[in-house]
Amino acid sequence: MVIGIVGLGDMGMLYAKIFDKAAYKVLGCDLPKNYEKLLKETSETKIRVLLKGSDVVSQADIILFCVE
Repeated sequence: MVIGIVGLGDMGMLYAKIFDKAAYKVLGCDLPKNYEKLLKETSETKIRVLLKGSDVVSQADIILFCVE
């Protein structure tokens, strides 16, 4: 099962790390300006950070929106 998270701020990243630890495949995205920072933050996990929300949504079985 693939879990997609749109919005990798504090709450979204918390969920992403929990699902990753539980051995789910996790895809996520955030604002383009945060892309490089998120790549570094997730470098030691299996979380895949994508550039666009549409990419996350099209590949995920379950989608969480963690946005304002």
